[in-house]
Amino acid sequence: MAAMISLNRWALALCAAAISCANASAVTDGSVVHTQQQFAANFAVADQAALPAPQPQPSVHATTIAKAPDGLFYVSGSVNGTQVRFLVDTGANMVVLTGDDARRVGLTPGNARAVDSIDTAGGRSSMERVSLGRVNVAGRDIAHIEAAVMQDGLKVSLLGQNLLSKLGPITMSGDEMTLSSPR
Repeated sequence: MAAMISLNRWALALCAAAISCANASAVTDGSVVHTQQQFAANFAVADQAALPAPQPQPSVHATTIAKAPDGLFYVSGSVNGTQVRFLVDTGANMVVLTGDDARRVGLTPGNARAVDSIDTAGGRSSMERVSLGRVNVAGRDIAHIEAAVMQDGLKVSLLGQNLLSKLGPITMSGDEMTLSSPR
């Protein structure tokens, strides 16, 4: 496609040059300058006609998070409309809520689909698998996110890979992390 556009641009320029030269040979030196200006204008119009129309670019929303004094990154979000503080944890496979956060967002123990145990950095712990109706993080509203609820051993809820992957690119530079997402 690009080769065809270049070939068309070249052919249009050649035609414009031929017309311009034919006109220039029949006039005096004073008019030749005018004809060369016409040629330049014709070439510019032909050049623009051969280019594809610009496509609108999606806007990007970026949220920058400063590193906390403990060296970790935290972000505020909401689950089912209730504010939750998350630790950004790229090593966690999924969102994990503390027992306290789960109760605050309306999830009660025993309503989970499955009870399981998980090995964590702090040892083995029990967890319940749940589905979160709506999570809002970094300006993005995401529905139906799988999560785990840990009753013991977790001091802050974790923002895991299953939600991070829906936010878009994550970049780190110095003491800042940026979560980017198309709008």
